[in-house]
Amino acid sequence: MRALSYLFAARWKNWLKSLIKSPVQLIVLLLIVGLLVFTILTPRFSEPEEYRDVSELFAIMILLFAAMYIMTCFNGITRGGSLFSMADVNLAFVSPIRSNKILFYGLIQQLGTSIMVGLFLLYQYAWINMTYGVSFGFILLVLLGYGLCVYCGQVTSMVIYANVSDSLKKRRIAKSIILGLCAVAAGYIAYQVYTDSRDIIPAAVAAINSKVFAFFPVAGWLKSAIAGVFFGNILSAVLWGCVVITYIVIVAILISRTGDSYYEDVLQSTERTFKAVTASKSGQISEATPENIKLGKLGIGKGFGSSTLYYKHRLEDRRARVLIFDTLTLVFMGVSIIFAFFMRNEGIAPIFLFSTYMMIFSAWTGRWVKELVKHYIYLIPETPFRKLLYCIRGTAQKIFLESLIFYLIISTFADVTVPEVILAIITRASFGLLFMSANIFIERFFSTVTVKFIAVMLYFLSMILFAVPGIILAVVLSITQAIPLPENILILASLLVCNIIVTLVAMYASRNMLEYAELNN
Repeated sequence: MRALSYLFAARWKNWLKSLIKSPVQLIVLLLIVGLLVFTILTPRFSEPEEYRDVSELFAIMILLFAAMYIMTCFNGITRGGSLFSMADVNLAFVSPIRSNKILFYGLIQQLGTSIMVGLFLLYQYAWINMTYGVSFGFILLVLLGYGLCVYCGQVTSMVIYANVSDSLKKRRIAKSIILGLCAVAAGYIAYQVYTDSRDIIPAAVAAINSKVFAFFPVAGWLKSAIAGVFFGNILSAVLWGCVVITYIVIVAILISRTGDSYYEDVLQSTERTFKAVTASKSGQISEATPENIKLGKLGIGKGFGSSTLYYKHRLEDRRARVLIFDTLTLVFMGVSIIFAFFMRNEGIAPIFLFSTYMMIFSAWTGRWVKELVKHYIYLIPETPFRKLLYCIRGTAQKIFLESLIFYLIISTFADVTVPEVILAIITRASFGLLFMSANIFIERFFSTVTVKFIAVMLYFLSMILFAVPGIILAVVLSITQAIPLPENILILASLLVCNIIVTLVAMYASRNMLEYAELNN
């Protein structure tokens, strides 16, 4: 175990040395810490008169944990999972160290990685504190629970994959069991809401926080442990904490007893992950190729010249989507609808802010980004700007359609007016185009930055700068009341006008980005 301890300590020591030697990484780290400090201090400037029921927060938490656990296990059925990097495989697997010790090293390492994945939760402290009045210590507790949830899902997916990877029938049975578990949970909530005489939200929250849901695998256990700490019920917290630890121990034992198939699965999953990370660091995009492909109609069949890109993206989206949108878009839209349902009596402002915030993580990706790393778009004998417009046309339509469907849904239960809904649809779509133009701007003028982490930080900084003019104009007009319009209408209209202007300027400045392939490696 001494060799593995040295390997773990050396990795952290080398990371700290590289951080000191790289001013750019250090500046980015300081910016991240600065944004976190700003998020922590923001609630101090405003004290709401009344907080919402904290049981709603626990209901949201268990739904988040359950979604992450289920999705991780579901993905693991077809792709498996790994606790190691390629460096670990090359150094640890061939060394004279007992396999159980190597597995324990991987488990400890994966736990830290899982917690790091959930760091985005810390940046939700401002609105959570202002809405429910919880402390930052509670957010840290939720972060620990989130990390454990992702961790349990990862190791569980490894056990499932090791037992079903050799048979398509076994995979289908495993997927059916997971989907059946979700159906039972959803059916229980629907039944409780239907039979409860109270309003829909209190009934749904009560059903999710019931003792029945406390037994939901991993998610219910972690929520019960966190609730025990929050309400001072130490016995309940210790009991459910021991259940989670016992589950991890049992899964670790099952992994260690899978034999040679475990190492084969780890090598395959680790190699797949390594290729994706390598492509990301080099500024390229790596897409997973499905093992089984169903052939239907072949060929694009429409378009000529640049327009072929648009029809090609439509065909690819149709093959990848679930119902109308892809899985990621449906997840973000579902989270936004749940938030809107809880805030349905608070007006359009919080719903618009949250839905726009969620769009940040999806609007900056799309088929057009993948197109830039292929040479075909540069061979089309048309103007670069025309090719760029057709390349982003599909993503722009998707952004507008997503906004339209989202606000049509929330207009059925939220306290919003028709003019507010119409303006919110157009303004949210304008923010999507703004975020996309920020990404295009970064690709045009900072494409030489091939470190993916720094490129993403540059995108977020440019996105903030692009949104500042609209925010300033909305605040000024709202304070001065220079235009006699309702406040929400005035704010949305101000944001819309500025977003359109900034988007057009950014797109025009980046109009020649497809003139030379060397601009986009």
